[in-house]
Amino acid sequence: MTEESIRSKTRRGSLWSISGTLGSQAISFAIGVTLARILEPADFGLIAACLIFIEVGSTLIASSFASALVRKPDVSDLDLSTGFVLQLITAVLAMLVLAGISPLLTIMMDDPKVGTVLVALSTALLVLAFRGIPTVLARRAMEFKPIAISNWLEMLSFGVISITMAVLGFGVWSLVVGRVLASAIAVAQLAFAMRWRPRFVFSMPACRELLGVATQFAGKEVLADISRNISYFFAGMKLGMEALGFYSRAHYLMMLPVTRLSVSVGSVLFPAFSKIQHDDAALRWSFKRATCVLTMVIFPLLAGLLVVAPTFITFVYGARWEPTVLPLQILCLAGILYSVEPVAVSLINARSFLVDDIKRQFVHLMLLAIATLALSRWGVIGIASAVTFSAFANWLLLMFLLSRRIGFSALQYVESVLPGVLGCLVMSLTIAILQDRLQSIFELAGGWLLLITIITGAVVYYLTLLILDRSMKWRLLNESFAEIQGVISSVTHPLLRALKAIR
Repeated sequence: MTEESIRSKTRRGSLWSISGTLGSQAISFAIGVTLARILEPADFGLIAACLIFIEVGSTLIASSFASALVRKPDVSDLDLSTGFVLQLITAVLAMLVLAGISPLLTIMMDDPKVGTVLVALSTALLVLAFRGIPTVLARRAMEFKPIAISNWLEMLSFGVISITMAVLGFGVWSLVVGRVLASAIAVAQLAFAMRWRPRFVFSMPACRELLGVATQFAGKEVLADISRNISYFFAGMKLGMEALGFYSRAHYLMMLPVTRLSVSVGSVLFPAFSKIQHDDAALRWSFKRATCVLTMVIFPLLAGLLVVAPTFITFVYGARWEPTVLPLQILCLAGILYSVEPVAVSLINARSFLVDDIKRQFVHLMLLAIATLALSRWGVIGIASAVTFSAFANWLLLMFLLSRRIGFSALQYVESVLPGVLGCLVMSLTIAILQDRLQSIFELAGGWLLLITIITGAVVYYLTLLILDRSMKWRLLNESFAEIQGVISSVTHPLLRALKAIR
């Protein structure tokens, strides 16, 4: 595959991945708002208390084996069927382990529902075992359309099932059943799209080779899962389910741009990085440009959310969710620091710097655990502050690793994020002043205030980047801005053609 072909597939894959992500993100957000207005914060707290165990199980079943199979230069049908059998065995073992620890979790969280919810959620792990191989086939071919459609279908299914059950009064079980059934529907669609059928053929040589790589991926990805969710665990244990519900909502909103955009693009870049893994110069430039593009998209979302959080939470979720505001504003700073991580991890995976990354993840996890325990006495605000502190430490560790392994310096990172930072500073100052004037002079509040500030912020940010792009002969900015405009055009042109056809 030529470099131009790789770049073309990466661009097309990124477009589908981002389109799928934006679609599922919009659906997910709307569903989340609807459920938050029906259910109690404690219901979301119960789910969040179990997430650390479910996410670790998901990684052991799907992500680690998938990463090993995607990176492998040549994959046979025997490799795929062996990988599937290993995923199925891992899923059954994970379910048994979670059933065994559920009584202990009930005691630690001091809530009788937690253990039962954990056991019920663990059934989704068995479903996940059937999703890994179709995803591998799509990622190896760099065909991300089926994955995007699967994500949309899963989110829509979850919304229909969960909202219906919530309205009927099923409480937290609407979230549990919705998650499990939606996952099953999405798996069936993806398997059909990739023409995959499970084969129970097992090869010991293929198993040994696959496990050798998968265990390294599993080690670092499990540490990443624990790092992302350990704050939920401590918040639930120290503060109770209601406080955890408020914190989990703030954390979810902060992670939406990071997980839905950065992780999606990172999954596209992993196979692309793998194909140029022996060219340090090409890797540095590809990583630099990917970072610039992503931060120009993610930074304004998080910076804007930080500024409008008080109005946003009250209007969208309702007054009872007001305790979410300050933790959300603090966590937005953490999101900015975490946004580059998925792309960096894709590069690390492609170059197999797995042992180094495991060390980084372990240090990050220890710092996060210590900070969370130490600051939990100040409630959800303290835990949000601990996450932000550890995010900064994690960023420093990541920059050190990239500098040592591919010569990517902190100065190059600053250059990559500078356009997004400058645009965010202008945008944030503008909407902060505008909000104050609209509230004090025109006495605007709620939806109108939110709408005007969001539209103004988006226009100001885009104009700032446009001025920088036109006034500076800066290759990185010019190419990155053109990439963003290309994605926008690819999305808007079909919509405009469809509108013209309707007329």
